[in-house]
Amino acid sequence: MNSSQNNSSTIFYGRAIKLKPKGHTIILDHAVLALLFFFLLTEVFGGAIRYYAVQYGFPWLPYLPHLLLAVAVVPMFFIYLLSEGVTSTYLTLLILFSIGTACGIYNLNSASQVEFGLWVFVAFLYGVVVVPAVVRGWRSLTPFVLLLWMTAVAGVLINVFHSWPWIGLEYQIGSTVMEASRLWWTGGMAFDRLPGFSRASFDAAIQILILGLFLVETASRRWRVPIWIVSGVAIVLTTHKTALLVYVVFSVLLLLPRDPNSASLRLLPLVLAALDTLLPFSMLFVRPDWMDSTSSPIGAMVFSSFFERLQIGWPDWLRMIFDRGNLLLGRGLGGIGAAQTYFEPSLYSPGDNIVVYLYGTFGVLGIGFLCVYAWKAARLRVAGPVAHFFYLCACLVLIDGMTVNVLEGSFTAILFGASYRYLQQSPVCSASRASAERVRGVGVIQTENPICG
Repeated sequence: MNSSQNNSSTIFYGRAIKLKPKGHTIILDHAVLALLFFFLLTEVFGGAIRYYAVQYGFPWLPYLPHLLLAVAVVPMFFIYLLSEGVTSTYLTLLILFSIGTACGIYNLNSASQVEFGLWVFVAFLYGVVVVPAVVRGWRSLTPFVLLLWMTAVAGVLINVFHSWPWIGLEYQIGSTVMEASRLWWTGGMAFDRLPGFSRASFDAAIQILILGLFLVETASRRWRVPIWIVSGVAIVLTTHKTALLVYVVFSVLLLLPRDPNSASLRLLPLVLAALDTLLPFSMLFVRPDWMDSTSSPIGAMVFSSFFERLQIGWPDWLRMIFDRGNLLLGRGLGGIGAAQTYFEPSLYSPGDNIVVYLYGTFGVLGIGFLCVYAWKAARLRVAGPVAHFFYLCACLVLIDGMTVNVLEGSFTAILFGASYRYLQQSPVCSASRASAERVRGVGVIQTENPICG
């Protein structure tokens, strides 16, 4: 890459991506980023939107943003194919979803259920196609992310003193009962899980965590620590323990020097992926009553849901996949998770683990997909805020994936898709060839081979 290229582009996806794009590229970037912002905003207000939509007789309205993503994904993939060609990312996803579709039709005997399974993956797929626009508009996104973060935090903080009317509201679509925003408590004790404006406390927690992480990488230095501290306070108020664990881990990582040759940083994604896999599958070989989480109030409050997954959830869901699907290829698209709510309510299995969910959908191919994802994260050259953010995104997906399926959460699904494409198509380079990113001006990232090709 010559010096003139260094002044206007960055090596990404194995080629130079211009950070001062042509007019038609600017228009496209603005369109896909505007849709992304609109979608994330409706997710931050998810509980409130459902409440007012039901009150005024439009229960379908909350699903409109997801539909817009679905409509945009197809032409965006076509543009991606024309501009990049048949890359390994495109080919991997094509094979994975083709096999998942075929297995779903064979095992489920319901094309509608398979279509719903594909609907669930829309946010993930949009994350895949939106990455170039995010990279080109990196700094200019900060005000919009700040607005989302402030809204999510305010919803939780106000919720401490005021109970929002959408919390606990249930409504019906067809024969399925839906929740506007979940009403529940920590370990059955008198600690409300505060959802703020969103649909559930865990949604609010992960939204604040992801948005806060982005701001820490892009905001001016004097605001980074206050933003991160406020994010931590809001996450504690939601009582979402997995998000709090991620927050603690990231607080440590953010204090460490960004050394790409650090053995611990390179091993971390691999260790997390191994835990994601071993935890649920090892439970098939132990007694169901091997641990009692109700021995103390503290144990019930902190570990009850996790122990329930260990003892009951994961073994039952894996056996459902074995009995109602294929040992090697799983059940196919729609064979686990939200689609079962409508088509197989008696078999409903949320997964509550990214490996269980991917295995139920794609079989061993899904597990292999996640292993490659972790391996790519472990090999990523961390050489600036963009690479550092996506490295931490991968760690977030893998930690959060221990107790949730990730792909049915809008924020985490987009993050999973975006980080997958970034990791998959960002070449690895040696420390001697890489140098840190330099950010000059608003919205323009000047680089010197941050991710070497």
